[in-house]
Amino acid sequence: MIENEQQYETTKYQLAKLESAFARSDAAAQKLDSRLRKAIIAGIESQIEDLRQELTEYERKVRIKKAVAG
Repeated sequence: MIENEQQYETTKYQLAKLESAFARSDAAAQKLDSRLRKAIIAGIESQIEDLRQELTEYERKVRIKKAVAG
């Protein structure tokens, strides 16, 4: 769970790196057994989705705080 702006920025950076590595890894993954490749891809996709959800949740909290503060 993201609690502050520093964690938010770090998570955004980690997400960008993970997405970039995922995009580049397809060619290398072709050399792996198809079951192993599918498992690795599913794991990375899950991590990407988790990070996106955390970012979205934090952004929502920030919007609410700003709206309440007026």
